[in-house]
Amino acid sequence: MAGRPTRRERKQALRRRILAARQAQVGKAELSARICTRLTTLPEYRRARVVLWYLDCRSELRTRETVARELARISHPASTARAHALSAPRAHGGLDRMSCGPMRPHGVKAGHSAAEKCLVPAAGEQPGPGARRPEGRRGTQGPGLDRPRGPAHRPGHSGSRTGTAGALAPPPAHGPDSPPQGPRLIAIPYVVGNELRLWRLGGMDELAPGRFGILEPAPGLRGDPRRDIPPHRVDLVVVPGVAFDPQGNRLGSGFGFYDRLLARVRADTHLVAPCFQCQVVSCVPAEPHDIRVHQVITERHSYPEPPH
Repeated sequence: MAGRPTRRERKQALRRRILAARQAQVGKAELSARICTRLTTLPEYRRARVVLWYLDCRSELRTRETVARELARISHPASTARAHALSAPRAHGGLDRMSCGPMRPHGVKAGHSAAEKCLVPAAGEQPGPGARRPEGRRGTQGPGLDRPRGPAHRPGHSGSRTGTAGALAPPPAHGPDSPPQGPRLIAIPYVVGNELRLWRLGGMDELAPGRFGILEPAPGLRGDPRRDIPPHRVDLVVVPGVAFDPQGNRLGSGFGFYDRLLARVRADTHLVAPCFQCQVVSCVPAEPHDIRVHQVITERHSYPEPPH
């Protein structure tokens, strides 16, 4: 008689199921625009000075168009105010639609989409055209492919996140001098060895497929200490993941990159996870040391639900 599945086996089964659902999700562009708009109108986002965005790959919720728009707003705040109002998502057939121009980062030729340059599929997802897996020994880690982090203390935490079933305490509010219009600086992660480092992004044309096929700063642009961002400077992290639950527990892809990164940000850094509704489950298996996100935002809901 077979015994009960272990926590690891339950995580693997959940990961396979949600990756299949995410890959089959229809209307990704429209839903992604809708969710990202909800994210960028959060008070926590508009108060943040430094925001860390992930750049989507494979079947992840698409963030690149929003990142490009935010960069334009930071570079030309006056000239983009009217453009943002004119191009804001409008209801159409029950979905919000956003019009964004094509972007062609370093290493992507005309006629080829940037998505095709994301070469490494996550566990349970089918490789795209020309996809390949990274060379190296079994267990080699990749960016954005991580073990779940849910409810726990990080180094320097004041104990605001305790227990898997406990309520999430909101991060401390920023001071009255915080800018209300949105972040002044956009950071993105890139892989160095076994960890993620953060880099100030100035434009989408500065990107190139990185070590694992995910868009990162082009190698020739790295090394400038003025572009490096220490984790403690980040006010808000846009957190990727495979599955989430309403309590903020998160299931990544099993490699731990974001686990290690989230352990290095400030205790009051706001953690928000945009995802499709199909990625939200009733309960994600979590360890006592895992770090939860403060908010999960989908096309339908925001968790935890606001009080009525």
